[in-house]
Amino acid sequence: MADNRNPATAAAPPDPSSPSPPLDIRKIFDSFIIIFNVFMIKINDIIRETFLKYLQEYFCLDEWGMRHIEHVFAVTFLLSSSIFGFLTDRFSRKYLIVFGVGVLNVSILCESFVSAYWIFLVLHALETLGITCVYVVSLPMLGDLFVGDIRSRMLCVYYLMRPLSRMIVLLVRTQIQILLGSCWSSLRASFVVGVVNVVLGLLVLREPPRGEVDGRQMEVTPIEEDLKYLLRNRTYMMTTLALTAMACCQGALTTLFGTLLFDGLKINNPDLDPYVVSSIFELIIHMSSIVGLLAAYLISRKLKEKYPRADPLMCSIALLTATPLAIITTYLSNKDQISTYVVLFFGNVCLNMIWAITMDICLGVVVPSRKGCAIGTTLFFAFGLGSTWSSDITKIVSDGLYHYYQSLEEHPDNKFYGLQHACFLSLVGLIVGAVLYFAASLSITDDLKEAKGDAA
Repeated sequence: MADNRNPATAAAPPDPSSPSPPLDIRKIFDSFIIIFNVFMIKINDIIRETFLKYLQEYFCLDEWGMRHIEHVFAVTFLLSSSIFGFLTDRFSRKYLIVFGVGVLNVSILCESFVSAYWIFLVLHALETLGITCVYVVSLPMLGDLFVGDIRSRMLCVYYLMRPLSRMIVLLVRTQIQILLGSCWSSLRASFVVGVVNVVLGLLVLREPPRGEVDGRQMEVTPIEEDLKYLLRNRTYMMTTLALTAMACCQGALTTLFGTLLFDGLKINNPDLDPYVVSSIFELIIHMSSIVGLLAAYLISRKLKEKYPRADPLMCSIALLTATPLAIITTYLSNKDQISTYVVLFFGNVCLNMIWAITMDICLGVVVPSRKGCAIGTTLFFAFGLGSTWSSDITKIVSDGLYHYYQSLEEHPDNKFYGLQHACFLSLVGLIVGAVLYFAASLSITDDLKEAKGDAA
């Protein structure tokens, strides 16, 4: 399984101004296998959300009991993302993905027979281990399959899997429940698909040579040198910190804004159906995510031909645009339903223009032998420290504001206002992210040249 690489070859790095090479059907098929694994993880996420509702009743869990399950996910992701980043640069990524998919699906199957809460937590940690492995390994593999515009296109498709999978399940949720009968059957059915993914990974998926598509093959270096290199890479550091700041805000809003919206609209309409509000909210979030990802790819494709600094500048402008839209959406959440939905749509479009472009930047400014470490570290900060914990922090601030407002004057709407004002505070992350993306634009051209071997 170990991967022994040779020193740098004489192959010349590709000219960044040259067009992308023609599509290789075999590489497209390999990328399909990788992206399909991610798609099935997203489908499993949705199935697990339904499964957790049954577990909450079965184990008589309160809100914080359910939070413990999320904390297991967050801690496991934090501990394993950097480890898999290290392994990705040193071992066969094909077998790492097979390992991740295998652990994930065995854990899912065992969860469907769980009878004790502590056993479920252990299985949930193993499931998270598999998910993290697939996430961390997939992006560097795509980075070694394609370069230029084709890589940007594949990263866009990769990130489209989340909203597309949720849109599909949202539209056919009832039919799936009728067909499979229960969430336990759904978990077991997803295991069958997982077995197919493992077979495809073992027999069909190929290991792309590291650095071949970039025209460079490099020796493995100690992890200390890898981390020092990443710390010295200004564009990588600024981009990672910017994504983390944005993810803190987006994680809090995505998790809590549905509750905020329903509580706010219920003030003026007590008979409001929570299922209708939730369904409309989910539909808007997923549709705007798709629009944002596609718009980002198309705009980036046009601008990068003339302006090499376009990607981080576009991310900065997107966050600056999203900030007032998020403020207006939060403010309108207890006033006008239609206006809230419209502004929410455009605000989320801006937020989702960030993800694929940021990963494209990270893969572009880092040398091939350190892409795994780079992606693992980025996900460690952005997802492990940012997105997964921000909703908890915002909820704690919300509870503190609620008790403070109650001490001033008891009112049934104080819970809503506490959450609304806590969401306002979380929007600071958008401003911080915009500034950091602008800082990344100042160094991206030099770091791109250095990564391609053109720097002096």
